[in-house]
Amino acid sequence: MAINPVTREAYGARSWLRFSDYRFAASVTLIRLAGAEISHAALAMPLAFAQGEGKPAIAALLGFAQGQNLFVAPNGRWAGRYVPAAFRGWPFRLLKASDGQATLCFDEASGLLAGPGEGEAFFGPDGQPSEAIRQMLEFLGQVSRSQDAADAACALLAQHGLLEPWPLKVRDGERERAVGGLLRVNEAALNTLSADALLALRSGGALALAYAQLLSMGNVSLLGQLAAAHAGAASQAQAAHPNGNGDLTKLFKADDGHGMIDWKKLLDD
Repeated sequence: MAINPVTREAYGARSWLRFSDYRFAASVTLIRLAGAEISHAALAMPLAFAQGEGKPAIAALLGFAQGQNLFVAPNGRWAGRYVPAAFRGWPFRLLKASDGQATLCFDEASGLLAGPGEGEAFFGPDGQPSEAIRQMLEFLGQVSRSQDAADAACALLAQHGLLEPWPLKVRDGERERAVGGLLRVNEAALNTLSADALLALRSGGALALAYAQLLSMGNVSLLGQLAAAHAGAASQAQAAHPNGNGDLTKLFKADDGHGMIDWKKLLDD
């Protein structure tokens, strides 16, 4: 198994490297969001609800086809104004057991596992987790708790019958094809809710989530622009370098995604 718990026995004498690009996320089409980042994500990408383990969750829609993330440029940079928090902690993940206990794990398939002194240490000389590991554990813990809060808000929306299939259609060259499996807020049903229902939604954080998702649907056109940029980059690279890839850096102007959101401030508010 490539994803292993971070223990002193396994990683006491090892170190790890921070990722330098987002190629690891290039095949992720939907990524679950945390409550604290919804307002940021809604302005930068389309949001949708997807069924996971029998319950809806709010997610960022990053592409139109399975295994496609249009926000990852061919050179590995992030082609957008906001990077979802779930990508920030890679190659670490926080996995929960059936009893709710969370364990910090490392993805060895990332290629970022290093030898002693080659990167950042997992553990200090005293055998305790290093400062970098403690910070990562705190960050992923905050994200996990905020994701749980978003899930609770999604459950409220479903409870009030406010989620419906999203009949999303996109242009693929000369053809139009449907993107299935996604849900959106039923705006008409939202507008007819009673005052008591609206109060319950607002108290549970679901009302703000509903409006954010509705607002974000305007970003579907951004995905179309990114798809065109990918196609143009591939065509230009092929023309310039028939036997290999050219330098595609200039075709995608992107932020590196680091330091764009103060998670501690947001989650402590």
